[in-house]
Amino acid sequence: MDMSEEKEMLSVPFQQTARIVGEHGDDVSEAERAAIDAVLPYDQLAELYDPDLSDPVKESYKLHNSKVESSFEYANEHPEALGDYLRVWLGLALRHPACALAATVANTYAYFYPGEVVDVDGTRPVLLVGWQTDGDIAAAYDVSYLMPANAVARASAAVQATLEAPGMRYLYSPGLYVWLLVAIVAYLIHARRWGTLVVCVPPVMLILTVLAGPLNGHLRYVMPMIAVLPLLWSFAFHGIIVREPRSQRASGQDAL
Repeated sequence: MDMSEEKEMLSVPFQQTARIVGEHGDDVSEAERAAIDAVLPYDQLAELYDPDLSDPVKESYKLHNSKVESSFEYANEHPEALGDYLRVWLGLALRHPACALAATVANTYAYFYPGEVVDVDGTRPVLLVGWQTDGDIAAAYDVSYLMPANAVARASAAVQATLEAPGMRYLYSPGLYVWLLVAIVAYLIHARRWGTLVVCVPPVMLILTVLAGPLNGHLRYVMPMIAVLPLLWSFAFHGIIVREPRSQRASGQDAL
């Protein structure tokens, strides 16, 4: 595993830790504080915490952080730091379960809220048309376009403007598509169509992955699921049969 990507798996504990520290800092012991501070800057967590986005906390990670060259040497010198931190995080989450749950809900609710479009910093577009023109990518690379930059800007502005049209927010919100997937899965379970249900495993795994991710409710994370939804609906509701083992067909337990 690329250890520089280690922090990408830790959005949930990081967000819960930051919120608990901000709301219940007086209940954190000195030993717990030291364990947290070995991995994250304890004194900055309350300020870094953004309910919708784990990046501010995540990018302050002190171990195996590709943006901090010395972090790899630090991680080698403190191999126990992450394990100690995870034990402290679990203990704090068990002492303050409502706060921990609130942190996770705040970072994921838009995936279940049709019509909700989360704009983290006021400039994040719903869809990227062309490419990003600022931030780390533009700073690190010489970005060029297949079409003129002003055309890219106008296209991006046009897409963003459609949010004001009635009903369009629902199309740009992942919540609508997640509930459509839930409806398909629920129907297939109710109908005991286990063979057909198998085709839903990849999009369900995608949703579980984005729920553990850094950003609340951004459309681009669920686009693969959106692309396959028409196929899933046809499997579920239009009589396309996924063959079951002969023994199941003979028993009549899984009529499709």
